[in-house]
Amino acid sequence: MAAAIALVVTSTLQVPFARPCKDLVAASMFLAVGTWSYYQAMRYWGVDLTMAVLTITPVVNIILQLKRREKVPGLAAVALLGLIGGACIALQPWHGHVNARGLGWSLISVAASGYGFDRISSTKGDVFVRVFWLGLMYTFLGAVMCFMGEGAPFVGMSLDNHQAFLLLQFGIASVVIFVCNLYTFDHLHKVTASVFSAAQVVAAILGALVYAGEAPSRAMWIGTAIAFGFATWLAVVTSRIESPPVS
Repeated sequence: MAAAIALVVTSTLQVPFARPCKDLVAASMFLAVGTWSYYQAMRYWGVDLTMAVLTITPVVNIILQLKRREKVPGLAAVALLGLIGGACIALQPWHGHVNARGLGWSLISVAASGYGFDRISSTKGDVFVRVFWLGLMYTFLGAVMCFMGEGAPFVGMSLDNHQAFLLLQFGIASVVIFVCNLYTFDHLHKVTASVFSAAQVVAAILGALVYAGEAPSRAMWIGTAIAFGFATWLAVVTSRIESPPVS
């Protein structure tokens, strides 16, 4: 659906369509694999443990930076530590049952997503054209999952109005997330951008409270507030550093 929405936008705005570069193809593949591994991990050991592990995704970008002997933003590293700490307090993964398959799929998701973010920072071109190619790869992944039988229950399933509305919301949200991520990686250091992407765990926790109707515990509120606080702090200090001085 994200690919379809992006195609409509590019057609409406008459944006010149371009072939994807090698970095965009690589980013699309690895991010799609990261998403697939994420859902596989949730099947084996639940949402809380999976989300807690995925907050360390920016560590992959830090390792890649160090391997290339490039500078790692210290502020982003500090914010990442606060984000991981807040997520762990909110999700309390130590209460979950450790599962080898769940851990394995989570680490695959971390590695694939981290490398995908590293590649996507090198892509150029119109944002919605890139969203189209990203969405197309996710569509291909969905088709593969259905072929493997993992999406079979949803094939040919009739949707009521509420489910169709939720599906439309998911498609629009996917486009917004893609656009925001691309804009962030276009304008910020890749490690800093990766930390902001990992901060989506805050939105995921709040979304679970709204859509799943979960009753938030005190630890969940405290952890979410810590994670949100560090993400906000990083946004403020980064905007001051990146903004040109006013003459």
